Amino acid sequence: MMKLSEIMKEKKVSSKQLEEMTGISVRTIEGYRSGRREPNLKNGLIIAKALGLDPYELYDDIE
Repeated sequence: MMKLSEIMKEKKVSSKQLEEMTGISVRTIEGYRSGRREPNLKNGLIIAKALGLDPYELYDDIE
């Protein structure tokens, strides 16, 4: 399960801001936040870099 929504809340980053930082559409980001979609490797890495995270931090089921 992806933790993107809670990380974005902690960092006070909106979906629109993340879109501007990554080039990934708001619609796609909202799909990731809601759990309807999972990012592919490329988008996961782009999001992690934009938020200053290790990519593993985006997921709560990977240790």
